Amino acid sequence: MKQPVIFLAFANDKDDHLPLLDEERKVINGHLLPLANQQYLQLVIEPTATTADISRFVTDLKDRINIFHYGGHAGSKEILLQDQTANSDGIAQLLALQKELKVVFLNGCSTRAQVGLLQELGIPAVIATSIPIADQSARTFSDVFYRALAEDHTLEEAYKLAAANYLMTTGQAAGINRGLRVKKEETDPLPWGLYITEGKEAVLNWKIPRQSAGSFIVRGAGLKYQSGVIINQKLVMAIANAIAPHSRSIQLILDEAKSKNREPKMRDLRVAVIGTCASC
Repeated sequence: MKQPVIFLAFANDKDDHLPLLDEERKVINGHLLPLANQQYLQLVIEPTATTADISRFVTDLKDRINIFHYGGHAGSKEILLQDQTANSDGIAQLLALQKELKVVFLNGCSTRAQVGLLQELGIPAVIATSIPIADQSARTFSDVFYRALAEDHTLEEAYKLAAANYLMTTGQAAGINRGLRVKKEETDPLPWGLYITEGKEAVLNWKIPRQSAGSFIVRGAGLKYQSGVIINQKLVMAIANAIAPHSRSIQLILDEAKSKNREPKMRDLRVAVIGTCASC
């Protein structure tokens, strides 16, 4: 199983420095690192991204990038990388080669004009801005959005939570545009927008995968394998439910999952089951 990747690329400017850009990187990392530690995803962070870095990572991480996030100075036709100003059309064409890409998040000023080509190239969802964005606002919007994704919210839910927080604190709205083909010359008074490519609306229900890349998948003769069902997970769940009354650690994992209306964290549950059985 290919481990999904979230690729975070940041670039600052010595002459027009964004003082909170490093903080934005750190808060996003803080939300996603626990998922990476559980092998649900690979987190790739480039704090001083160059054109060579973007090209190299997109090439090396073939068909594994789920989210590409850019933080830094940008405009209608460019994003500012550490070594030079990069043409947005070229970056769009690079990203479009990633077959598993779900979301491109362009967290810089006035990036909405870049949405049109990304949609034409088939990228399901783009988060972009239509006006200049304050450094603190960019940091906070990212903070709420990635916290929600890390807590198993869908893309739509995570965006709405970030948008609602922005509205609550600033009085400005941020919208969702479904199946809307964005023209490069169009303008919009809203700060952020979530733009969904026509025919790709299912991406609104996308969540960060909760399947550990270390899972053992049984696909043998005589076994009925259904897509998306990992047989050893069913075995772990059956054993965990059977011995939970005798194991506080297993019961805590199951209770936490139930309280959050989500599946248990299989890596933690598997470790707890093995530890309990080994001590019997």
